[in-house]
Amino acid sequence: MMQEKHHYYIKIILNVVITVFFGMLLTILPLPHSLFWFYPSWVLMILIFWLIFFPSYINLFTFWLAGLLMDLLTGVLIGQTAFIFLSTAYIIMRFFDRFACFVMWRQSLLILLLTTINMFFTYCINALTGDASFHATYLSTILLNTLLWPVIFFCLTHFYRSLIKHNK
Repeated sequence: MMQEKHHYYIKIILNVVITVFFGMLLTILPLPHSLFWFYPSWVLMILIFWLIFFPSYINLFTFWLAGLLMDLLTGVLIGQTAFIFLSTAYIIMRFFDRFACFVMWRQSLLILLLTTINMFFTYCINALTGDASFHATYLSTILLNTLLWPVIFFCLTHFYRSLIKHNK
């Protein structure tokens, strides 16, 4: 019994690592200049998915570590993305414990709220470091995260179910 639980835990962690790595690849994917506004928060939305379905396996450290890796990967101020991911995880864990039970449109509205908070934090941190300009990518990220949430939710749910089914 204990070995089965350990095996299940390893499967979940492996799924998280694979999908977060894929999200990081999507983040650094070079896009044509005409699509510069297409920059959703892939890694954050993937982590949110895993947090709402497996809160006992995914914790604040996971968000912090993924944010730190994103800082190194994207070249922003070290700790900026880690702080933003950590604050998002805290808000979800503290206030939205029934997130998974919500219908999809309500989940999308919560993603809209969380992404707006993230973009506000990003703007504030950038303003403190000398870049106080408001970029259109802030708004496009909010909109894209909201619109892509159902797609990401469906893909990750399908991915997880297929892995569990094949590994039984």
